[in-house]
Amino acid sequence: MPTSSSIREARRGLGAQLRALRLQHGLTARELARRCGWHESKCSRIENGHAAASPKDITAWARACGDEGAAEELVLTARGIDAMYVEWRLMEKAGLRHAQESVLPLWEKTRVFKAYAQNLIPGPLQTRAYTTAVLTGIRERRGLADDVQAAVSTRMNKQKWR
Repeated sequence: MPTSSSIREARRGLGAQLRALRLQHGLTARELARRCGWHESKCSRIENGHAAASPKDITAWARACGDEGAAEELVLTARGIDAMYVEWRLMEKAGLRHAQESVLPLWEKTRVFKAYAQNLIPGPLQTRAYTTAVLTGIRERRGLADDVQAAVSTRMNKQKWR
């Protein structure tokens, strides 16, 4: 089951591929944006994984680079990322506890854990109070069932394995 961080990473990967395509054809982001009729910031958001690239965006990008043949594979990648996002949302609808439990098999196999989070303490380092606040915020923003305490207990039990 994909996590929201793996979805962000997949978007960054697609953005890197699009950046490489742009650079391969000697275009600046400004020139690419001009050719596509976009604001330059759209290129930056896509390349850095902060915005999803639609199939239409990818096709325009490849056309602007003069490499329309590159679009097909990149569009397939984008559709795969969209499917990951939908899967994550569906998993959350079953409850935050379910979302926490779904990653347990992967967690049990994990021997080395690396994390970088600019705005959030990584899950394995969170206290009960911090995890409660984070999951409560997610529940409220997404209108999910209130199973926060069960989800917190699952996450806290997961941390005991380390």
